[in-house]
Parts: sequence; C-alpha cells; structure tokens
Amino acid sequence: MSKIRILVADDIPQTRTEIQRLLSLEGHFTVVGEAGNGEEAVRLAAQLQPDVVLMDINMPGMDGITATQRITILVPQTAIIMVSIQGEHEYLKKAMLAGASEYLIKPFGAEELVTTIKRVVELQRIRQEQTGSGTGSLPKRRKMVAVVGPKGGVGRTTIAANLAIGLAQQAKDRVVLVDLDLQFGDIGLMLNLKPIRHWGELAGVQEDLDAEHLDGYLTPHFSGLQALLAPPNPQEAELVTPELAKRVLKALGDHNQWLVVDCAAGLNDHALDAMEMADYVLLVAGRDLASLKAARVTVDILLSLGLKAKAAAVFNGPVLPASIPVAEAERALGLPVAGEVEWDPNLVLGCLNKGIPVVLAHANTGISRSLAGLVEWVRGETKSDTVAKKSLVRRILSL
Repeated sequence: MSKIRILVADDIPQTRTEIQRLLSLEGHFTVVGEAGNGEEAVRLAAQLQPDVVLMDINMPGMDGITATQRITILVPQTAIIMVSIQGEHEYLKKAMLAGASEYLIKPFGAEELVTTIKRVVELQRIRQEQTGSGTGSLPKRRKMVAVVGPKGGVGRTTIAANLAIGLAQQAKDRVVLVDLDLQFGDIGLMLNLKPIRHWGELAGVQEDLDAEHLDGYLTPHFSGLQALLAPPNPQEAELVTPELAKRVLKALGDHNQWLVVDCAAGLNDHALDAMEMADYVLLVAGRDLASLKAARVTVDILLSLGLKAKAAAVFNGPVLPASIPVAEAERALGLPVAGEVEWDPNLVLGCLNKGIPVVLAHANTGISRSLAGLVEWVRGETKSDTVAKKSLVRRILSL
C-alpha cells in the first residue's frame, strides 16, 4: 500500500515539527513538504500534488482560508484538513465553504490526527471514483429511505443506522444518514460521532444549501457513510424549519446514491415531509398489540396521503411466545414485510454503550444477518419486479 503524501502548512516551525513527529508514529504517511504561509502552501500543493494538506488558518500574508480556496481549484484531487486553535462556528463555516474536508482543533493527539487523515483520504477516493475521477457527473441512481416508527423504543434508530452502514458496505455507494429526530436524536451516540457540525449549524447558513456546501456539514464515519447529526442542544431543533429540512433533504438526495433518514418517533411535519419525499418508507413496529395499533394508525395516515404504496413493514423486537405471528401482523398492517429483525437486547445495548453498530461489532450474529437481509431487500427494490420482490421477502423471513 502506497504511503499517504502530506503537505504541512503552518507558520510556526515548532508546530510543523510536532506534526511530523505525530505522523512518524504511523508508517503509512510521508511528509512531502512544509509551508510557512499560504502562498507557499499553494505553490507546493500545485508542484507536489499531495494527498492531503494540513492547513493552519492563521498565517501571515495569505491565510489558510484563501490558500484552501486556491488549492481546491488548482489541485481538486488533494484533500485539505484545516487546523486551528479556533473552534467557533464561523471559522468552521468559512473553512468548509472554502473547500476543506475536515477541521481539527489544536491541540490534538496522534490518534485523532491519524484517524482524521485516513478518513479524509478514503472519502476523497470514493468521491473521485463516483464522479469519474473529477468529471463532476452525478450518481446514476439515487434513492431515499425514510425510517419511521410511531412509538419510541421500537429500535428505529438502530435499524436506520445499521441499514445505512450495510448500504455503504454492500453497495459500495455514497450513503448519507440523516438524523431527523432533531430534539433527541441518537445517531451521533450510536456511531460515536461528535456533533461538531449538525442541523443547528446549517440553520444559520440557509443561503448556501447546494450539495458542495452541505458536504461540509456531514460527519464521516469509518464505515464509509456520512451523517448529518441532530443538534447537541434540543433548543436548536426549533431553528430547523420544515422548509429548511425539505431543501436539505432534496439537495442531499439529488447528489448521493442513498439517503437514509431516521425520523423522530411519531409523525411531525419533518417526518411527513420526509415520507413524502422518500422512495421507500420503512415502518418499524414490534409484534405486540400496542405497537401494531400505533403502526396501523400510521398506515391509515399514509393511505390518506397517498403514500402507502411506497411503505413496507420492518418487525423488530425480541421473539417471545406471546409475540403476534408475522403473518398475522402483516395482515393487520396491510403492508409488505421488508424484514424481521432478530432482535438481541444485550448485543444492541452493548454496542450502543460502545458507539459501535451491531453489524460491525457482531457481523455473524442473528441480528446482523437479519439486518443484512433488510439491506438486500432495500437494494433489491431498486431493480426487481413484483415477483422478485415477493421471493426476496420470503427468503429474508426464512433466515
């Protein structure tokens, strides 16, 4: 495996030396150049064409923001990680709008630096592959999946997160996972992602909602997906109007192969809009009477809105002797069954506490196999006729 070539741009020599020391602890990196100001960074980036530029924001002469803008144009295949002691939103916004892929706040350790570089390089590779090495062409197929649950506690977020990871791994496509539970969303917790960039930050830059700018507000996960996280402060949810959410979902859906949306429990305006925009609506329900009653009400609402045809059920929860049989639950809802998740509370809780999705931590367990079946069902929906769909559903339910 070839080494990742890095250019370090910082006006303080000691900082450049320290970064080199941190990088030397990892054998996959090589520093190909150093720059003490923005002009030098632009010149060396054009000359050396590194994989990554570690760019300080505050430098004499041309600052890091301006240098990033120029490098993005001159050397589009180079990823830029902005480095600064400033962690305020305004600096982050400027960095991302300039074309930076990531933002590191000083001081940082070797592990954080190494992880960030590897993640950015991998995402840059995926982008280049999906755009024909920079041709700017859009993905050939784009699908949006809304995951909804009328009641809390049915495992909606677990299913949404693991579905998105499965799509990213099996389909090798560009996948964005959106946390639309704006007040109490747990996607960040489930994936161990810090909400540095999130819906609340987007609310302040409503004029810049094209796909390129939205990329700056997505948080990458090591599985390959990217996530738009809920605000860390529930009060910020009020800043995200239904109109803003629709514009963001449309822009993300237009420029990514898969968009998986984890809606809040219940049916608020954001969830209804997401279901209307989605290609598929996955209704998550348990096989108990209370859960099925709430799910049936949701189905009636979908029917009244003309959305029932795009909906399918996902049955989730521990299988108990008293559980309502799948066939009976299916008849009660009047929906096709996309899958039945073989729920394991102990595994799910352990993974949640560690911030590692179950399909990654326990790939060979029953719950992971059933979640993989759900991924196949969703992918199969994009290319199958009705007969094939029914066959695939029967195969998944037999797992």
